[in-house]
Amino acid sequence: MDIDQTMILTSDLLDCVNLCAAALEPDAPQQPEIYLNSVRTMLYAYLTKEQRDANMAFIQDKAYKPAPKLVLPDKKLVT
Repeated sequence: MDIDQTMILTSDLLDCVNLCAAALEPDAPQQPEIYLNSVRTMLYAYLTKEQRDANMAFIQDKAYKPAPKLVLPDKKLVT
């Protein structure tokens, strides 16, 4: 696996960290989803076309969900 680097503006980096911190605060004026969506929007601009396509596939395939585990009648676990 190649390790690529992407330059990000330090102001965007700080904004994203601050938004994540605000999302975790119980007294934040907005719901956490508002802050997380702002972070995603800011960072999405740094993605390449291929990375954006991979992100769309990740969402469409629901790859964020764990694989289901099936238990057969003889109680053997299948992954």
